[in-house]
Amino acid sequence: MGTRARDLFGGYDLVLLTSVGLLLTIGLLELYSSSLARPELLPLVVRQLVSASLGVILLMVCSRLSYRSYRSWASVLYVVALVLLGLTLIFGYTSRGTTGWIRVGLLSYQPIELVKFIWVVVLSSYLTHVGSPLTWRKTIASLLLLAPLLGLTLAQPDFGSGFVLVVVWGALALAVPKSKKWWLGMAALTVVVVSLGTFMLKDYQRDRLMNVVNSRRDPLGTGYNVTQSVIAVGAGQWWGRGLGLGTQSRLKFLPEQHTDFIFASVAEELGFI
Repeated sequence: MGTRARDLFGGYDLVLLTSVGLLLTIGLLELYSSSLARPELLPLVVRQLVSASLGVILLMVCSRLSYRSYRSWASVLYVVALVLLGLTLIFGYTSRGTTGWIRVGLLSYQPIELVKFIWVVVLSSYLTHVGSPLTWRKTIASLLLLAPLLGLTLAQPDFGSGFVLVVVWGALALAVPKSKKWWLGMAALTVVVVSLGTFMLKDYQRDRLMNVVNSRRDPLGTGYNVTQSVIAVGAGQWWGRGLGLGTQSRLKFLPEQHTDFIFASVAEELGFI
């Protein structure tokens, strides 16, 4: 690598940057491919390109800041997260049954996406402050930090993002040394929570879980989305049908091909490889 390249990329993880660049490129190509069958998506391609460019610039700026500086802002960021989620419930608009977006002019934004980052900073700061080992008192305190964020997120209701917040808590909690008794207690608590949670699920949520196990139980009804996505993935085989040539996507059998089911679109058009 030349001197100029080292000056430009010195200190960066090139593997990570390359991976992010590939993901952005593939995502933009697939979004453009979707717009060939649905011209109304073309403005979304432009908006995504602008957002990706701004994101890369922000990545470069933030990567030059010491991660330790975030710790001093943890308390303020936590309050900001609560305010954002509260404002979303009050002033946000509803799309597909979820009140999770705030519109500013022509742009709309999901505050929960910023809250996910804030939660990582807040929880890691707390666990660093209290130190190890992770006792039950510290665990309960961390769960009390999670509860308001999780409650406001589920009130939207956004169960997917709520699940992400819980997973972040679990991932960071696992990184802290703890006793064998903690593991036993957490296993018992998990069983109780999951058991109680199954009784709180709504019918459509229970159907989604059942369709993961067996999508053929109702292929034209609740299992339609899963069935069509499986067909799309299988149709791509090793090398794919080619960008813009996916029949499941172009003929609109695949629902939400540019968002929820974009993985299936990529698999059909670009293949397994």
